[in-house]
Amino acid sequence: MSEEKSADDEAMKGLEKAASAILGLLALSEERAKRMFEELVEKGAQVREDRSSVITRIIDEAEKEKETVVKKAREELNKGLSHLNLATKDDIARLERLINEKLK
Repeated sequence: MSEEKSADDEAMKGLEKAASAILGLLALSEERAKRMFEELVEKGAQVREDRSSVITRIIDEAEKEKETVVKKAREELNKGLSHLNLATKDDIARLERLINEKLK
């Protein structure tokens, strides 16, 4: 009987070790999972920040390009209008003053 009890004790110790090993594995897995999760969160935040800065830079460059295009368009429009010999606001204001002076 004592051999049987000794075998049972050994089996019980083996089961306890296995249970402890499983609990240790679960704890280790949980720690690693938490670390991995935190790393993924950090990477995701970095990617979001990088994309945000890239988008901001693209928008800034597009605004600068738009300003350049608008400026060129205005210059070309003014050149074209100057060849048509159209009256300007200043010309009309000067004529209004002259008319008002003559009417007085």
